[in-house]
Amino acid sequence: MFQPAAGRSRGGRRQKTVILLLVFLAPIGLAAWWTLQRVELFYRRNLQDTLGAVVALSHEGLLLWAEDRKADVASWAQSEQLRQAVEIQLDVPRESEPLRSSPAAAQIRQLLLPVVHLHDYSGYAVIAPDGTTLASDLDDAIGLKLLLQLDPTLIDGAFKGTPQLGSPHRSLISVPTRAGSRLEHPIMFVAAPIRGAKGSVIAVLLFRLAPEREFSRVVHLGRTGGTGETYAFNRSGQMVTSSRFEAQLQAVGLLDPGENSILSIELRDPGEDLTKGGVPTHPRPQQPLTQMAASALTGNTDNNLTVYNDYRGVPVVGSWSWDDNLGMGLATEIDVAEAFRPLRDAQALVLGLLLLAVGGALVMAWILDRRAQALHHALTLRDDFLSLASHELKTPLTVLQLVTQRLVRAVSGTDRMLSREKQEELATRILHHVQRLNKLLETMFEVVQFQTEGLTLQREPVDLAQVVQSVLRQFRPEIDARKVSITANLESVVGMWDRTRLEQMVVHLLSNALKFGEGKPIEITLERGLGSIRLSVQDHGIGIEPEAQLLIFERFGHVVSSRNFGGLGLSLCRVRQIVEAHGGRVRVRSAPGAGATFVVELPWHSRSVG
Repeated sequence: MFQPAAGRSRGGRRQKTVILLLVFLAPIGLAAWWTLQRVELFYRRNLQDTLGAVVALSHEGLLLWAEDRKADVASWAQSEQLRQAVEIQLDVPRESEPLRSSPAAAQIRQLLLPVVHLHDYSGYAVIAPDGTTLASDLDDAIGLKLLLQLDPTLIDGAFKGTPQLGSPHRSLISVPTRAGSRLEHPIMFVAAPIRGAKGSVIAVLLFRLAPEREFSRVVHLGRTGGTGETYAFNRSGQMVTSSRFEAQLQAVGLLDPGENSILSIELRDPGEDLTKGGVPTHPRPQQPLTQMAASALTGNTDNNLTVYNDYRGVPVVGSWSWDDNLGMGLATEIDVAEAFRPLRDAQALVLGLLLLAVGGALVMAWILDRRAQALHHALTLRDDFLSLASHELKTPLTVLQLVTQRLVRAVSGTDRMLSREKQEELATRILHHVQRLNKLLETMFEVVQFQTEGLTLQREPVDLAQVVQSVLRQFRPEIDARKVSITANLESVVGMWDRTRLEQMVVHLLSNALKFGEGKPIEITLERGLGSIRLSVQDHGIGIEPEAQLLIFERFGHVVSSRNFGGLGLSLCRVRQIVEAHGGRVRVRSAPGAGATFVVELPWHSRSVG
């Protein structure tokens, strides 16, 4: 039944299919790998250029804003009225009360307060060459040298004749804010020299700015995406613009409720993602600067696309620069998850297309393999058919030839010893083998006809129990000759079936049981179920191997040698065709040496397939 050569042929064919598939997929895989590499390289370059451009544009915007502010304060510092009032104020004793109450201080206030309100400044101050505050919107600052202590570089540069923009510092006295008067609130100044009649610098005019307002807004224009942030920082590694993530910073304890991040956040790497509940191993002052801050504070302009932690411990990529003239650095950063999401989407698209191509190739290979199997199976069936048919036809033809020759000799008188009774016996044998040949040819014709044209059913009310009993009567001589005990437990069941086809089905099942049952008892059971009937034919003969059970209902599906048992292996195929034509199904339960039970299930009202 099983042919190792055929198995080897199938294995070789599949091996060739796999090789062809690999040959087909290898270029696709290499192309996909190359595409992924190029996509990632292009994306990283584009991301680097984008981040660098954001920093450059933010820097340029900050410089333009700074120049605009310096030009504005310089223009007001050239006011003749202001110069005259300052010259008078310079002659007032350098004490707080005389300076506050002098008419010149009132004139200066009258000149500068409208400018403060018009240009969104927070206040003003006029500084003498010795650093004393001659006039200010803050009375507590007048007569003191607070600004000289706070930002000596700013004051010194302005007295040298150049407008200056200072970096944010904490106020040494209470300053008014939108939330009320605050001590140590972040402030910054823009300064310009006030020149006397002879052109020498006699004082410095300063306008006070709130860094969380216009200064931060200018820097924040470079934000990108949902997690991108652009911010400025000073030489101490402190953030000098408002953070985009102040709510997060307050939630993780880096800021107090309501506290601004300016000068409150140091750019240090906690080593853990604080936004995800990470706990640093060192106190904040002992934590190292972020990679970005450590690089920028040495004067570097650079970028990092290989991931580093920001001041929250969140993995980011970024770009940065340092400006010595401003005394500040600028950085733009974006969370890694968001930065590389388009790349991951592109990679997923490429991989998806690759998988689609691989899937298509596999499906195509499967289809081709199935077709090759079908062709191979058809060729195998043809060869089996020719082999089995020649065997099945040769045996009766040989017998017919021998018997006919003896009869011819008897009729011609050359064989006078052949008695009348012997001649009748030979004639009977001829008839038997002719009937066998006729039955064999009819079966072959019906199977082939069904494969090409389908099976036509002539439905009518049929009692299947009567059909089984009729077949048992037909087989009675053979049953008696084999001395086989048959038990039939039949329930009368009437359905719309084809009587002739059902009779053929029962004949094949009973013939199969007699052939392979080894003369042991056979049980036939017919019972009614829910919407269907079940006919089972059980023998106790040689049984069927599990792997052979998948093949016995196919054409030429021998499970034992046809040389020993005969037949073309068509009977059970014929059973399956008849059952399926009635809308039913047939199955087998068997084990080697334990016999076989064939079970047919038919619907009571099946649909015609013919």
